[in-house]
Amino acid sequence: MRAVVFTGAYEHLGIEQLSACLKQAGHETFLVFDNRFFADGLLDQPQLAKLFNPSIAQLARKIADFKPDMALFSPYTDTVLRDLAVCRAIKKLSPAIVTVFGGMHATAVPERLMCDPAVDFVCVGEGEGALIDLMQHLEQDSPCTGTLQRAPTVDIPNLWYKQGRKIFSSSPRPHIQDLDSLPFPDKKLFFDHVPQFSRYWRTITGRGCPYNCSFCCHSTLEKIYGRCKPRRRSVSHVLEELSKAKLEFSTQAVIFEDDLFAYDKAWLAEFAGRYPQEVGLPYQCTAYPTLDGQTIELLRKSGCRFVEIGVQTWNGKVRREFLNRHETNEQISSTLRLLSDSGMHFNIFHITGIPGVKTESEIHSALKYTHFKPCFIHCVELTYYPGTAAAELAESCGAVCRKDLESIASGHVQSYERHSQKSEDAAKLMALVPLLPRPLLKWLVGSPVLRLLPGSSVLKIISALIQFLRSRASYSMRIFPLHYLRMLGLRGP
Repeated sequence: MRAVVFTGAYEHLGIEQLSACLKQAGHETFLVFDNRFFADGLLDQPQLAKLFNPSIAQLARKIADFKPDMALFSPYTDTVLRDLAVCRAIKKLSPAIVTVFGGMHATAVPERLMCDPAVDFVCVGEGEGALIDLMQHLEQDSPCTGTLQRAPTVDIPNLWYKQGRKIFSSSPRPHIQDLDSLPFPDKKLFFDHVPQFSRYWRTITGRGCPYNCSFCCHSTLEKIYGRCKPRRRSVSHVLEELSKAKLEFSTQAVIFEDDLFAYDKAWLAEFAGRYPQEVGLPYQCTAYPTLDGQTIELLRKSGCRFVEIGVQTWNGKVRREFLNRHETNEQISSTLRLLSDSGMHFNIFHITGIPGVKTESEIHSALKYTHFKPCFIHCVELTYYPGTAAAELAESCGAVCRKDLESIASGHVQSYERHSQKSEDAAKLMALVPLLPRPLLKWLVGSPVLRLLPGSSVLKIISALIQFLRSRASYSMRIFPLHYLRMLGLRGP
């Protein structure tokens, strides 16, 4: 059978894995890639987006032209409205195409998506087994057309479906424990559309996370599966994938997209002992801010060049009670100091707008970061995604109301931070931390010059571009300008 996947802006590892599994099962997969220039969550300019991107009708026509049996969507909460619009347009063009939604947003609010007449099925949780089972069901029922006839006659775990106007859920499918049993991701699905993606090979070494931060999707998954241990591929399986990537593509570096990469010291020790000889490409990874010197040395000697680390807030009480993170400020400071001394570059993630954190303290947070020389600070406002513990906590403390959460679940993501001049000043300082010395930043705090500078969103872009030119931008950040150079018909450096 033929399946078309619709997504946009970035390479999607989950879709690549699903495509590989479907191809292994004998099906065909195709990609319709929505560039989403100026609508990518980083550089959003609605008027320019209309100018540089295809319309909903054009995207639906591209999908229909493949004459697929199935159209697959895996939207984020931020993009679900556009995906639904494309899905509805497809149904008008070709009603017989079966539409399936999956991914984290679908997992969090499956019933909401199923209420849309254009959506036939919703996959909750891991999709590899559910989609293959659904494909098999549709093959056996190929003479039938329409959602009523195509509804499964047996329960397919992880799959929601309809019979008439009635919606049915199914039992959860056990997690895939042996990740080595999965085929390598179908990278060509994206590389054929965006060759620049092949420069930086994105992959994951496992699924799950040893922590359970309230703002993260794992707090949503816990409601379905309970508390689960992370699952990880063997070092040999990871290195085999990367060795093949190095031979087949002009890959310059590796980006490990795991929620956390550096948490299992035994696994990391084996990896560090083999990766330099068997692959030898520089890489980027993620880490929790409780690293010790031995772990940092394993990262450094194995070829790690960039570490992305989530600090989120320096308010210890809020960090424990709202974010469900139990590291101390001393541990965070020690980790950042060790990273700074190691010679590896690192970026910091910091969240503003957390209930209980005063705006004034964010200015002190920015000055605190000057002690550690980060290459970039991803300063983002707290977003309440559907089903997360953070959303429930925010409602209980009055930061948002039920109507707000209903709006978010429908795809209307917005900021609930109480903006002020001080919050904007803090965001400006965060953007300037990697560029200016501490004495100058301290002077800016009390100076009217700070308010005369461009807005924080502009300063963040300037900071990122300067680090890009200085080769201090992380590999994931380097993809961003390449994306826009492609818009201009340029390949980039």
